[in-house]
Amino acid sequence: MAEFLQNITFAEASIIWVVVILSAVLRSFTGFGFALAAVPAFSLFLSPTQAVVLVSLLTLAVNLFYARNYLTNVPLNPLVPLVATAIIGTIIGTQVIKSISVEKFQFWVGCSVIAGCLGMIFLRKIRIPVNNFTTYLTGLLSGIMNGSLAIPGPPIIIYALQSQSSPDKSRILLMTFFFASAFIALISYGFAGFVTLQSLWFFLMAFPAMLIGDRLGFYLFNQYGSALYRTIAISCLLVIGVLITLKSIFY
Repeated sequence: MAEFLQNITFAEASIIWVVVILSAVLRSFTGFGFALAAVPAFSLFLSPTQAVVLVSLLTLAVNLFYARNYLTNVPLNPLVPLVATAIIGTIIGTQVIKSISVEKFQFWVGCSVIAGCLGMIFLRKIRIPVNNFTTYLTGLLSGIMNGSLAIPGPPIIIYALQSQSSPDKSRILLMTFFFASAFIALISYGFAGFVTLQSLWFFLMAFPAMLIGDRLGFYLFNQYGSALYRTIAISCLLVIGVLITLKSIFY
């Protein structure tokens, strides 16, 4: 504990709290977006492995904390093949992160965020066929992004918006998939040696902020409904993606 406190400044701890709260608000307001928002910000001052492990720990913990609120309504038919192929993809992605530089990590994180946002903007009215092939492909791509970037979001978000009949069902599918993705990723990170004692200290420091942001996001969602969630989420994530990509190129 003493060594951990010596290696992190008050400013860095404050930044982590702010990032976690804002990202958690985004997640609980929209049903997605925590990793998309947090990993790019964390990657500015944490190593790639520290960033992805912290995001996975926080995602798993908060989903366990509130699992009873949504697990009873999970659509199992698409979820099972999605998770099964995501396991394979996560194993592949975990191997990718071992050899990626900080600059490349930031670049691909930024590009993945931009791609996800553009997909949600331009594919909103385009119907992608939802069948076994697209389900398996979505799970595989999400798994690869999960293992390498801790960001399984873009493929599964587009899939959920295309396949589910209501925002509530899309939200539940996304939250459950991200719960499973975080669990799978942490197992892979553990075998790869990424989870350390320092990872646990970062988690303990940040988890109260996660709970605060999660509750605040649910409050805002209940107050203002889902009318603005797409606009708010896509706008925030697109800005983050552009900034982090530019940083990886010019700095």
